[in-house]
Amino acid sequence: MSLLFNVIAILKNAIHSNKKFIVVRKNKIIEKFVKIAFSYGLISGVEQKDKQLKIFPKYTKKGSSGFVKIKNFSNLQKTTFVRYNDLVKISQNIGLFLISTNSGILTNQECIEKKRR
Repeated sequence: MSLLFNVIAILKNAIHSNKKFIVVRKNKIIEKFVKIAFSYGLISGVEQKDKQLKIFPKYTKKGSSGFVKIKNFSNLQKTTFVRYNDLVKISQNIGLFLISTNSGILTNQECIEKKRR
C-alpha cells in the first residue's frame, strides 16, 4: 500500500504543478487505481511501456483537476477499519474513496454493492 500512497502523492504534486503526465512503476495495485481513476474521469489516459505507466491527469479548460481533495485515512502504521453501516453513511457525504480489501482495491460503492449481493 505504501507504493499506492507514493503514487497518489506524486499525482497530487503533479496536479498542483500542472504537469501533463507522471511516470510510475507498474504493478497490480497501481493498475487498479489507474483503472478506477480513469473510469471516474479523474485521469485522461495512461500509456504502458515495459514496467512503467505514464499517467495523464485530467484538467478542465480552467486548469483545475477532478482530484479536489486527496487524503489518506490510514497508513502503514495505522490501519482504519470501517463497518458496512458506517461505510454507507460516509459514502453519502464523500464522492469516492478507495478501500484495500481481501478482494483487492475497491471503491466505496463497489464495497457496498458487494455486501448487498
